Amino acid sequence: MLKSLRLISCFDVTREGFMALINKFPLLEELELSLCSDLSDQNVFDVIAKSCPKLKHFLHIKRRYESHDWNGMAMSIAGMHGLRSLELHGNHLDDQGLIAIVDNCPYLELLILRDCPHVIMDNTLLAKCARIDTVMMLRGDECDDNYQV
Repeated sequence: MLKSLRLISCFDVTREGFMALINKFPLLEELELSLCSDLSDQNVFDVIAKSCPKLKHFLHIKRRYESHDWNGMAMSIAGMHGLRSLELHGNHLDDQGLIAIVDNCPYLELLILRDCPHVIMDNTLLAKCARIDTVMMLRGDECDDNYQV
């Protein structure tokens, strides 16, 4: 019956343990994974997409020094078709990964990207994001350098 789960700085939660556990939460609507190093890979995101069909809000924050296949993870996020809001902080997602997410998440109303230096908001990406109510790209820790579509 769990609908909301927030995991923050979970150093003792293993990838395998989380993937086994998330299968038990098919009614999950909100998920936050913040600073959980072992929970930042495509396999984890694939299991979330398959196990949580009612997921509406997903927040993922990773440490800046962690490097992963973000376009592979973007394809997994694109499988979370019911998302209404998505926040990604500190990752290496690029334009192609973001396009996959936007194209496959038709209900997306809020998109916040913070410290995603490989996303370049060009005219093609602006057009793709036009249907989303709120899109924010935040660069670095400085509020002066924010870009809102």
